[in-house]
Amino acid sequence: MTVRHSIYRRSTTGGHSGLAALVARRCYPMRLPADAQMPALTYRVVSSPPSSYRDHDGSPDRWMFRVQLDGWAATPDAAAALGEQMFLAFEGWSSGTAVGACHVAGGPIEDYDTAMDQCRVIIDVLVDHKL
Repeated sequence: MTVRHSIYRRSTTGGHSGLAALVARRCYPMRLPADAQMPALTYRVVSSPPSSYRDHDGSPDRWMFRVQLDGWAATPDAAAALGEQMFLAFEGWSSGTAVGACHVAGGPIEDYDTAMDQCRVIIDVLVDHKL
């Protein structure tokens, strides 16, 4: 399971019930489709270790990824509610296998995207993930 797959599952019906209740399966890698219903999420892996990385015991089996999640909603209140559920879904999350630990390192930050004409809330997440 990749970190992208884990993020998708946690954000949708296979993961956190509060977040899934808001976005269902409207969770997209990198770009929000022009016809997407709101609220919705986008996610992107912002950084990961180089392929030569080895963890503390010298094995390459766990990496720390930095992931940005953007929540999209039609109103500021809806975006704030979405941001709260995003935080709750990812802060302290551990799946016991693929995800060793997760920490919200920044956000939620509220924003408005004029090009999309949508409110946005952003969180920055550090994910310890098994390869």
